[in-house]
Amino acid sequence: MIRAEKPYAGKLSAALDMSGGVILYDKPFPAGGRYYDFMWRVGPKFIYKFNDNSSINVGYMLMHVSNGFKTHNPGYDAHGISFGFVTNY
Repeated sequence: MIRAEKPYAGKLSAALDMSGGVILYDKPFPAGGRYYDFMWRVGPKFIYKFNDNSSINVGYMLMHVSNGFKTHNPGYDAHGISFGFVTNY
């Protein structure tokens, strides 16, 4: 994952998260697809840091999955909201 984070007022910061990877299946997926796909996600996130060890975040993510071919490339897109609590103990 790559994150560009910018502090705002006090304990609040905003970030842009980007990540990607390879997905391997045991049968072609989706129907008519291949045994593998590539996936990437990108979206903004707001982070509130309670202290140096704990934070809570909320964000929005756009995800795209496809096999990368110009032909025979079934894929799908998804949008979602994320919530998280992070502790570094």
